[in-house]
Amino acid sequence: MSEIPIDCPQVQLEENIPLSDEEVKKIEEEQRKLARIMPAILGGCSLFGILVNPEDYSQYKT
Repeated sequence: MSEIPIDCPQVQLEENIPLSDEEVKKIEEEQRKLARIMPAILGGCSLFGILVNPEDYSQYKT
């Protein structure tokens, strides 16, 4: 098989491609899953940082 070189300036992307209702629902569902998981990830990272280097966080104790 021969390889065809791609001339990047000639590549054009189409915009505003209509999505089906099923595709839109799938995208929305994935965004909702991420929104539910993100606080747990951020909290876990914060706790990990405190456990790894507690001296930096000692000033925040009440």
